[in-house]
Amino acid sequence: MMLTLVQVRRFTPLLIRPAQPDDVEQFCRSLQIVTRRDVDGTVTTVIRTMLEHCSNNAISSTELANKTNLNRVTIIHHLKRLQDAGIVQKNQKKYRLSPYGFEDFVRKMREETDQMFEHAQFLAKKIDEQYAFTDDSFISPKKKRKLSKEKTD
Repeated sequence: MMLTLVQVRRFTPLLIRPAQPDDVEQFCRSLQIVTRRDVDGTVTTVIRTMLEHCSNNAISSTELANKTNLNRVTIIHHLKRLQDAGIVQKNQKKYRLSPYGFEDFVRKMREETDQMFEHAQFLAKKIDEQYAFTDDSFISPKKKRKLSKEKTD
């Protein structure tokens, strides 16, 4: 008896063009508000729902869960993350979008990032000076002291 093994491949339909994400989703993805774990885009749903139903008013996590048909614990998790990011504010048991808007959020984020890079550049310059980095060599502080002592002798 002869046995023949046949490998069967699954048919994967060709997608002509994937749906384009809306502005809210693009915003969330560009700032990495949507994580890999958020495969259903629930954080985007939370933001979109808050924009559509309560952009100027506060809403409880229970009300938001009812409007989105999502679990209240999931809603609270995403609201906490959005609060940490500065997009959502909490007052007692209600949440609202930051009154300053998304453009201001991005402007503040850019300012903080610029300050972070300025500080990093300051530290990098200090390290380069301390360790005497040159284009083609690295000299440790101990070696640097020894070389400067030899020059003065």
